[in-house]
Amino acid sequence: MTDRDEAGRFLAGHSQPGPGRDSLYDPSMNEQARKLALLGLTDDQVADFFEVSPSTIDNWKRQYPAFLCSLNQGKIIADANVADSLYRRATGEVIFMEKRVKDKDGDFEIIRLSQQMPADPGAAKLWLTNRRPAEWRDKQEVQHSGALQVVTKEQRDAAVAAALRADT
Repeated sequence: MTDRDEAGRFLAGHSQPGPGRDSLYDPSMNEQARKLALLGLTDDQVADFFEVSPSTIDNWKRQYPAFLCSLNQGKIIADANVADSLYRRATGEVIFMEKRVKDKDGDFEIIRLSQQMPADPGAAKLWLTNRRPAEWRDKQEVQHSGALQVVTKEQRDAAVAAALRADT
């Protein structure tokens, strides 16, 4: 008696072979995955970097919680940094800088300057469109009231004929 069917699959209740080839995953990849996520790479791009298929990345995320955690940490940090920058750009901010200048004696000194950066309306719109879509979305909804009357070809032809008779 064989333990396989015509297609070569193992029959129910029969022993199956051991696992396939060893995983290409290595725990040292976790830190690299976090850094790639910080750069804003998608899972498909991470797969390209590690020279594996996107489905392998999905498998690693399911099988290795530390890998999933590393990717998520990178994505969360990157998203938070971008959100912070966008917020500051949308609301305007004061930036501080140091400048090296010559005094009256010809000596250099460093002075601290501040500059008010104006709010960016485009950044503010982007922020509000995403944070408050009901009030700020670009999509406009048009509501129609009343009934729509459907006119058949015969009714239209009769109306045209009546209008022509009325003109003569």
